[in-house]
Parts: sequence; C-alpha cells; structure tokens
Amino acid sequence: MLKPHSCAVIGLGVYLISCIETLSAFAAEGNSPFPLRISANGRHLVDARGKPFLLHGDTAWYLMSELTREETEEYLENRRQKGFNAILVSLGRPI
Repeated sequence: MLKPHSCAVIGLGVYLISCIETLSAFAAEGNSPFPLRISANGRHLVDARGKPFLLHGDTAWYLMSELTREETEEYLENRRQKGFNAILVSLGRPI
C-alpha cells in the first residue's frame, strides 16, 4: 500500500509528464517561450526571445491529491485555454 506522501509524488510525476509533453509540442512548433530567464536588470522574467513574460497563474492546491489523471488533464486544458501559464499546487495532502 502506498503512503499518502507517495501518492503526491506519483501525482507530481504524472503532472510533470503532462507538462513535458506540452513543452515538447511548443518546441516542435518553434514558438516556445521557454526557457525563461531573469531579465538583465533582474526585475522580471523574459522569454526565449527576450520579451517580458507575464506569469498568469491559478491556484489548485490539491490538484494532485484530489483529482484523477483525466480530471487533472481536463482542468489543465481548461486553464490553458483561458490563458493561464502557471499552476500553484500543494505537495501535501488535505487534513
């Protein structure tokens, strides 16, 4: 039987695989904003072309511990379609 924290790690692995697949698709199209880096003045992030990168995030604290893989993919696709480029999650589990 898996310990609760093992489930979070497995969930993180599934999420990271999904992110890698998405980034690979961007790279194949040649329009990836990645890698991001800190601007020369150290005040903001810039994309691969040197343009400022707006971090447009959402919080889904228990995404990896409360949703199935299919629900997670549906949620992430919904956020992507709405222009979000970051999701903040908790690696812990709800108490």
